[in-house]
Amino acid sequence: MQANFVWWGNPDALYRYSLDTNPLTIPSDEYTTKESRITVDIPGDGVYYFHLQLSSGGEVSHYRILSDRTPPVILSMESSEDAVFVGDVVRFVFDATDTVSGVQKNYYVDLGNNLFLPIGQQLFIPFLSAGTQSIKMRVYDNAGNYTDQSKSIQVSRSSFRVRL
Repeated sequence: MQANFVWWGNPDALYRYSLDTNPLTIPSDEYTTKESRITVDIPGDGVYYFHLQLSSGGEVSHYRILSDRTPPVILSMESSEDAVFVGDVVRFVFDATDTVSGVQKNYYVDLGNNLFLPIGQQLFIPFLSAGTQSIKMRVYDNAGNYTDQSKSIQVSRSSFRVRL
């Protein structure tokens, strides 16, 4: 992954820069440019800082970068039942985490038509048709990465059923 930085610069100025995890680094002369733009490689997930300073000295500009290329982890997608009868309502509970940027507050569910609708951490779904019904849950992290997980519910017909 790369990050592009552009700044207003003097045409004849020489800049020094660095990228690291320290928010207060003063760049050395190891990396310099006469351009007013630079592309740097981001080594992985986490918080990094891009530091820019005129080679003649002066104030250092520090820019925070949050790099998150890892999708969130779905911890659980639990259902109150895995096998039900037509007309039954199943309760689903969802939980996910993301250690870098965090999980968005909404989860999304697809009930079989490839349309993901926003939901909270739990959902009640009535099953009105017999057969195997697939529920797909999607969760996004705050960097836009996402993970999907599916669960199947077996729905049976019953001409007569007694509940106690």
